[in-house]
Amino acid sequence: MANNKLERTFDFLQKHVHYTDEDYVNHPEFKKNADFKIKHTEYWFFSDLYNIFGSKYVGTHYEIVQTTGSALPISDFQKLAKKNSQNVLKAPTFHVFYSDHVMSVINNYYIKQMHIEQFERTAAPDARLSRYACWKLLKQYPNMIFAQLYFMMPDVTFKQIYDTSYKFSRIYQRQELTEAEKIVNGIAHKLGVNLHKFNQDMHTIFFNVKNMDAIKSNYNIKGTIFDYMGSQSLMARQQALNRAIIKYDYGRDKTFENFMELIRKELILSRTNMINRTGRAPESDISLKTISQVMGELKKLEQTFIDKYAYQSLK
Repeated sequence: MANNKLERTFDFLQKHVHYTDEDYVNHPEFKKNADFKIKHTEYWFFSDLYNIFGSKYVGTHYEIVQTTGSALPISDFQKLAKKNSQNVLKAPTFHVFYSDHVMSVINNYYIKQMHIEQFERTAAPDARLSRYACWKLLKQYPNMIFAQLYFMMPDVTFKQIYDTSYKFSRIYQRQELTEAEKIVNGIAHKLGVNLHKFNQDMHTIFFNVKNMDAIKSNYNIKGTIFDYMGSQSLMARQQALNRAIIKYDYGRDKTFENFMELIRKELILSRTNMINRTGRAPESDISLKTISQVMGELKKLEQTFIDKYAYQSLK
């Protein structure tokens, strides 16, 4: 299901890409003049991003400047080197830098509302957004890693982006699990239980082992196992804990015994579902690379992308 949704996102973005040379590439002078250069800088309309990602991620048409302004702050411009690795100079001022990546236009387009109706807008505000600007809009949301990678990895296949996003999804899955673990440990602390034993018991249930040392030894794990868990096991555990938290919050029985029973049932359910869905148990979904190492790879990819695309211009 998720794969199909991501593939639809990929196809939509591929279909709606535009180029700065579109308006004049078929002009008669183009064919006459061999020195007539094509800029070929890619862009997407704000309205198209709105239709695929929604206002939650890209804002509304009435706040295009505010939304893009917060995504492209002056601090980003100040951090850029005077020249990139191809000796392209950065924009002389932040105002020029911003307008290089966000070009306000008046456009006719349809927008979707509630995934059902479409509304036609005539001569309405819109904007051309560079590949860099599109990435910056979505970079604010870790769970949008696939869309971020679409813009960071031009000229690659859906499968290449999907496989890369699966690797990097461990980063935000780890963040979401950390939040869930804080909540369940907070509840357990208020109920006066031994937190070390509480966490050991959760490991025993989820990984179906009596002693975590065996798993740590097999995978040469140093530190917490959370930093080595794969995307599927991180997601399964996080979902289990969140379901247990909700059931405990809405239930009348506030004893630790009831809370632990809720956690036990949800962890077993998530474990079973993961095995049925992926053919792997949580104790088999362990990576040789830590979350920190994966984050380092993502930072390197981002820096390579910035070095080229932050220096482009829609003009």
